[in-house]
Amino acid sequence: MNIRAPLTAPWFDAECHAVKVKRRRLEKAYRRQPSAESWTKWRAQFTDQQQKFVAYWSAAVSSCQGDARALWSKLRPLLRPSSNATLQLTADDYVQFFTTKIDRIRASTATAPYPILEERHVLDPLSAFDPATAEEILMILNRSAAKQCQLDPVPTWLVKRASGILATVIANMYNASFQATGQQQEGDRSSAAKEANTVSE
Repeated sequence: MNIRAPLTAPWFDAECHAVKVKRRRLEKAYRRQPSAESWTKWRAQFTDQQQKFVAYWSAAVSSCQGDARALWSKLRPLLRPSSNATLQLTADDYVQFFTTKIDRIRASTATAPYPILEERHVLDPLSAFDPATAEEILMILNRSAAKQCQLDPVPTWLVKRASGILATVIANMYNASFQATGQQQEGDRSSAAKEANTVSE
């Protein structure tokens, strides 16, 4: 298993890390309650980090003082990442990491008290989903970011480009999935009722 290790930018210091943490916190606040004020605070953090980036590379280029060799030594890591950017991990290493992590969590919570669960009665329970339409699926696909990973069987850009055709297919799959789940739950309830009647008799 090959895992790509994150490349550390030379200008990304502790101050930039603090700005990144703050930016993610402000982003979550904006996602929860969108407003002009929360949007401004969130986007302001991008400006601060961009200024840090520009200031670092401006100083790095100026320090070369026209020396082409020194300038190339500064820019070469950007064009050619180091060979140790890939970590060699086996499946056993992967399992050992998560096993150790789970054991550590269990050990730290072994003496914790059990949670107190309170029953809540819902006046209008969510017992069914409205069928999806092709228009809704098309809107979701168009608004989705064109991001993907190597595990995706189809590139996201291709799905978005063919959204006019795939929207109906995805909507039918969605509706068929919930319809099959509803039928299975109904069958489970019928089996449980029959078993209860048999026991009572």
